[in-house]
Amino acid sequence: MRARAGKASVYRRWPSKGQLVLDAVTRMGHREVALDELPDTGTFRGDIMALIRPEAVDDGARRLTVMAGLTSTLAADVTGLAEAVHAASTEPWVVANRTLIQRAIDRGEVRVAVDVDTPTHVVPSMAAYRVAIERKPVDREFLVSVIDGVLLPALGL
Repeated sequence: MRARAGKASVYRRWPSKGQLVLDAVTRMGHREVALDELPDTGTFRGDIMALIRPEAVDDGARRLTVMAGLTSTLAADVTGLAEAVHAASTEPWVVANRTLIQRAIDRGEVRVAVDVDTPTHVVPSMAAYRVAIERKPVDREFLVSVIDGVLLPALGL
């Protein structure tokens, strides 16, 4: 859809392309994770697999594709853009993963001494790499392979 606005109108609102992109990415990430609505199947694997809904995969893939397109802009180090990209593309999943891992620890399914922070980043980081570097889609098959082959073993499951 076209806004039918000239450059002057755009630059009155955003002083540079970088600021425009920063604002767009920041708004893209304004979806809070409803932690009280995360699945609770009784097992960590069941919980994390329940997050792989087609609409969530599609939305995540769309966000990651946008972020991959920003690679050159990120290299230019526009103030705040890298943080906004992280907040929009990976942080919601990191928060959800941290909650699910903590729940598994509380149930006694995962040992208390496990490093919680690193595994929370495994799936979102590998998904971002797959889209940005490998230029491949993030689909259910890929997510299941990362969960079963990397995340669960990292947690001792």
